[in-house]
Amino acid sequence: MRKSVVFMTGLLGFIAGHTVASDAKRSNNQGPPLKMGQAAFERETSGALDLMTLGFVDAISRAKHLDPWKLANQLEQQSLLDEALAQNGWDDPMFSIGVNNLAANTFSFNQEAMSQIKLGVMQSIPRGDSRQFKQRQFTQLANQYPFQRMDRDAKVEVVVGHLWLDAYQAHQSAALVKSSRILFEQLADIAQANYASTVGNTRQQDIVRAQLELTQLDERLSKLQQQYSKQFEALDTWTNPNTQHFDENIRSQSGLSADFLAGSENSSRFRQVLSKEMPEIKMTQPEVYLSSDYNQPASLMQSLLLHPSIKAWEQNIAASKSGIEIAKQNYKTKFSLNASYGYRDNAPNSITMLDRERADLFSIGVSFELPLFAENRVDSQVSSAVKYSQAKKFKRWLLLRNLYQGVQTNRAVLKGLISRDQLYETQLLPQLNQLSEASLTAYTNDDGGFSEVIKARIEELNGAIELLTIKVEIKKTVLSLNYYFSNTEESNTTNGQFQLGGKNND
Repeated sequence: MRKSVVFMTGLLGFIAGHTVASDAKRSNNQGPPLKMGQAAFERETSGALDLMTLGFVDAISRAKHLDPWKLANQLEQQSLLDEALAQNGWDDPMFSIGVNNLAANTFSFNQEAMSQIKLGVMQSIPRGDSRQFKQRQFTQLANQYPFQRMDRDAKVEVVVGHLWLDAYQAHQSAALVKSSRILFEQLADIAQANYASTVGNTRQQDIVRAQLELTQLDERLSKLQQQYSKQFEALDTWTNPNTQHFDENIRSQSGLSADFLAGSENSSRFRQVLSKEMPEIKMTQPEVYLSSDYNQPASLMQSLLLHPSIKAWEQNIAASKSGIEIAKQNYKTKFSLNASYGYRDNAPNSITMLDRERADLFSIGVSFELPLFAENRVDSQVSSAVKYSQAKKFKRWLLLRNLYQGVQTNRAVLKGLISRDQLYETQLLPQLNQLSEASLTAYTNDDGGFSEVIKARIEELNGAIELLTIKVEIKKTVLSLNYYFSNTEESNTTNGQFQLGGKNND
């Protein structure tokens, strides 16, 4: 009984003293923000930096706007459209000029009647409808790029969303460790006081164990801060305009404002900090994600056919079919038109004007190619184009199968995570809390050992961190599943603003 009174009195006194000391420490801790962790970001900066809170939705929106990949993709599309426009015209005509049939003995231009200055022109006519099919092919190739950008946006949502959630998990885990460390410090001090006053059965190994646990918590906290810094730096690369270094040419072509792409002259004014709010991520297809008896692969495949990556491949396949038609045009005859004008000088030493004047010459003709020896060559070209188109179709099917496999895999993961989340919420975490309280009560009543208290507290901390990990993994899995249903009919982008279905936690 005496040990219980001493323990509770000391514990209350330590809590009061620790609170005052912590407040005083926080009030005196006003250093500049450090890049290594969230806590450093949240310190007051004496006006040196303007801190920008980076919410989940805002991070994804900024990453999309600052993605240079899409600018390169737009330029590639425009390049193909320009090439398609170039296919609309004929080849330039060929002109020729020369002096024909001069006398070899005198090189006199008017000696022989056949001597002439000849001016000619030749125009080749495209073979069959090859010009139209080439224009169609380049247009079809260009049409895949908007779908590629939609797919890129969906992938950016997953990548940046995962980075944000990983950083959030590391930060919140570190907060749990810090909170538990305060209690372990209290337990260590009480154990030290009991050992010094020889109250109860506190042993020296209990004091050593408490100090060891504090050291291990410090190491754990350092590891979590390292993980946070790693994830936040990766996230900062995606979302901070100061890391993009857009030059004026790229900025003008991207259509982004100078205010949004804060230039290098303002790079020292802003630093980003992570929002503390857990985002709400809406399930795009909850009936697919959560159904335990979803056995309709045909219906799922039909939904996946609307995925931007599949749509992009369909444009690629259409372009390959145009390639088949281009190859077939080689069966058709190629024509060329030609015309020439020959100027002749008057005949020398002629008696009459009629005999002296020589008429100029005009010629017109057509040239054409007979495919006498091209049958095997053209057959091979057509066969090659057909096989190339078939290969594109198989790759599209392979991509569709990978999407289907990704949906099924993430569905299984999500179901398991939800089950574990319910188990932790309803049973495991309450039981760990009860065990921790019971161990502490037993210790204060001289009915339990100090090691049991430490072990129970560690298990409770591990349970809380594991529950946080499960909740974050659920968000990440839903985000991954949403990627597979980012179809072209129900885009997540509305008026240029990203919508996840949850509130904007900025």
